[in-house]
Amino acid sequence: KLLANTFADWSLTKHTFTWNDLKRYKEKIYWAVGEKDIKYRKRMSELKISAKEFPNAGHRLIFDQPKAVASWVEKIIKIGRV
Repeated sequence: KLLANTFADWSLTKHTFTWNDLKRYKEKIYWAVGEKDIKYRKRMSELKISAKEFPNAGHRLIFDQPKAVASWVEKIIKIGRV
C-alpha cells in the first residue's frame, strides 16, 4: 500500500515543481533514469540534467533493476556522492 501511494503521490501530475525548477536548483540532485525510458531521457538531455542511467530498465527502475538501484542509493548514503 505504501509503495502504491508513493507512486501516486510522486506522480508528475502532483509535483509542485517544473523541469526548469530542477534545472535551476543549486544543490546536487541524484536523478536516475532507465535506458528504455525514452521520454525522460530525452527531456533530461534537452534540459542538460545529468542522471544515472540504468541499463535494461524502463520508467520504474526499482522493479527493473532493484539491486543496481539499491547499490547506487547505498553509495550515495554512505559517501554522500557518487
